[in-house]
Amino acid sequence: MHFYVSRVASTRHLILLIALLLASLTFSGCGSQQNAQVPQPLPPPIPAAEPVLLYNGTGASSSDVSAIEAVLHTQGIGYATADSSELNGMSEAQLAGYKLIIVPGGNSITIGQSLTPQTTSAIRGAVTQYGTHYLGICAGAFFGGYSIYNGVDLTGGVAFNFLRR
Repeated sequence: MHFYVSRVASTRHLILLIALLLASLTFSGCGSQQNAQVPQPLPPPIPAAEPVLLYNGTGASSSDVSAIEAVLHTQGIGYATADSSELNGMSEAQLAGYKLIIVPGGNSITIGQSLTPQTTSAIRGAVTQYGTHYLGICAGAFFGGYSIYNGVDLTGGVAFNFLRR
C-alpha cells in the first residue's frame, strides 16, 4: 500500500509539473512573439474631392461611360474620371480616398493591358485593405476578377472563362 501511495503521489507531481510547464509555455508563447512581425499600419487614405471614381480610359466603352455619367448626374452623385495614365499615376492611398470605383463595359483585356500591374494591385489593395467599393459593369466585372490580362483579382484567383466552349 505504501508503494501505491508513493506512486500516486509521484504521478500527481508529474501531472503538476507538466501542467506548470504547459502553462509557462502558453503564457510565454514559446518565444514566438520575439520572431513575430507586427503588421505595419496602412497609411491613411488620401481624401478624394468626389466620392466616386469612374474609369474612362483605354478599353472602356465611351457610350457606357456616358450612360454611367448620366446616372450619377441624375442621382446627384459627385464623381471624378480617370483615364489609363491618370489611374496608373494613383497610389493605393489615393484610390482608397474614393468610396466607389466604377469600371464600365468595353474590352476587359484592353483595360487590363492599358494599366500597370502596380495599378491593379493598388485597386485591389484599396478594396481589400481599405474597404473601397468596386463596381465593374460587363467588361469592368471581368477586369475585376482574375485574368491573365492583368485583372484586379478581387475574386481570389477565380476567373470567368467566357471563351471556353
